[in-house]
Amino acid sequence: MSPVVRVFPDRESLTQAAVDETIEILGAAVARRGHASLVLAGGSTPRALYEGIVRDAADRLDWSRVWFYFGDERFVDASSSDRNERLARTSLLDPLGIPAERIVAMPAPPPNDVARAAELYEARLTEAGPPSPEAPESRVVFDLVWLGLGEDGHTASLFPSDPVLDETERWVRAVDRSPTPPHVPRITLTLAALAAARTVRFLATGGSKRPALTRVLDADATSPGALPAARVAPRTGDLAWFIDRDAAPR
Repeated sequence: MSPVVRVFPDRESLTQAAVDETIEILGAAVARRGHASLVLAGGSTPRALYEGIVRDAADRLDWSRVWFYFGDERFVDASSSDRNERLARTSLLDPLGIPAERIVAMPAPPPNDVARAAELYEARLTEAGPPSPEAPESRVVFDLVWLGLGEDGHTASLFPSDPVLDETERWVRAVDRSPTPPHVPRITLTLAALAAARTVRFLATGGSKRPALTRVLDADATSPGALPAARVAPRTGDLAWFIDRDAAPR
């Protein structure tokens, strides 16, 4: 099934639509099950979304019923400005007053074993937050996953040609060294985890993303040679792209 592609004239209208989408999906999950789970994207693109939620939607949802997870993380010191967690906390989680027990952050050193850290995070998907009966081993099933797009076609920390792309069982894997700066180890959700999500939404803005986005949207998601973002395929088929006019393929 081809993804839905929503093109917005500018970043402001895109951000507002992404805020509305977040509230609608999480609100529906809370109404159905009493709780919701949100996976936060890394990188700088989601900042406007997070700030928009705080500015325009802090009172549109019972945030005490939402659990927060991360799509990927740089395996660096917990205080480092390179961590996705730090951006999420300063622009979204702290302003909303989310308590620590509902923020399922990816581990930071020590110890300096990124593979072990990935295993610990996978265990937390079973132990932290509300379990989902439809998931293997009662792992949480994410109600909404926000993802970004790198200029090389990567998403989360799933990079082109990385063996992690072939993972079919584990939901979390380590990346020994990121091919994009900063060149540090990372932890990432796998394609298997993303396939189990109820809803996946991508954000892509700016002309620098257009070449990769063109390739992603033209690709066969089942092709091993497709860019990582093109291989994200939730089993429910609920996948959509939120892009601005500058990023839109010509």
